[in-house]
Order: sequence, then structure tokens, then C-alpha cells
Amino acid sequence: MKKPLLSLFLILSIILTGTTAWAVPEGEAEKIKALLVNFHDAAAKGDKKRYLSVFTKDAIFLGTDETEHWQVSKGLTDYVDLYFKEGKGWAYLPEKQFIYFSKEGKTAWFDEVAVSKTYGRLRGTGVFIMQHGKWKMAHYSLTFLIPNEKTKAFIKIMNKKDKK
Repeated sequence: MKKPLLSLFLILSIILTGTTAWAVPEGEAEKIKALLVNFHDAAAKGDKKRYLSVFTKDAIFLGTDETEHWQVSKGLTDYVDLYFKEGKGWAYLPEKQFIYFSKEGKTAWFDEVAVSKTYGRLRGTGVFIMQHGKWKMAHYSLTFLIPNEKTKAFIKIMNKKDKK
């Protein structure tokens, strides 16, 4: 008697779980995509105010270098000052973006493939949170995309660098 009930419970759980989708708030994915486009455009034009306005006050930014771990309110602002002071920044053109939402619709996370003339293909990942009715980026991480077939050569280069 216990096995048929357990089996029925498992089957119903799988069916119900598989058919329950998280509702993406209407229009919110487009808002986040627009914020990401604005973020990259501000960086390309060296627009410090617009660039930093995308972030929460305590956001974390992780760049491609191991040392690039900044809070927006501390190190990132200094880094941006250094590069944006002449109205120049860096250009990453988003090619693909994928946006996901929490069940409550108050947190969104994304990943994107962006292309740079200088650095090639990169992946940006991050988290947006809803603050006072507006989406703000709480975390951003940028990494180089390395094709699997080039990984061994890349590791060899990095190991040589680490030995110096």
C-alpha cells in the first residue's frame, strides 16, 4: 500500500513541478536589456554619471583581472575616473543576452556575450535587484571566453606568467 501511494506522490510532484513556470513580469526583461545597453553605451562614451547610475550603491564589479574586485562606492569609482576623465571608456557590444527572474520578480540575473574590438568575445554576468521601483545592478562580472580547444595553450601561457 505504501509503494503505490509513494509512486503516485512522486508522479504528481514531477507533473506539478514541471508545469509550474515562474511568471516573468511583463516588460521587465526588456527594461533590463535596455539598462544593459545603456550601461555599455555609457562605458563606450566615457559617461561616468550614466555608467555608475546603473549600479546599487554597494554593488560589486568583477573585471577580467584578478585584482579587479571593486565595490562601486570605493574602487570602481576611482577606476572609472581614471579612464573616463577624457570622455573615453571601453566598448563592449552585447551580442546575446539572457535574463532570468526570481519567483517574486524582484531579482533578475543575466548573462550576456559581448564583443570588444580590443579583447574579442567576453561574457558578462550579473544580478539586478528592484530598489524603490527601479532595477539596479548589484553585481557584475566580466570574463574572457576561451574556446575549449585553446584552453591548454591558454593555461600554459598563464602558468609561465605565474612562475615569474
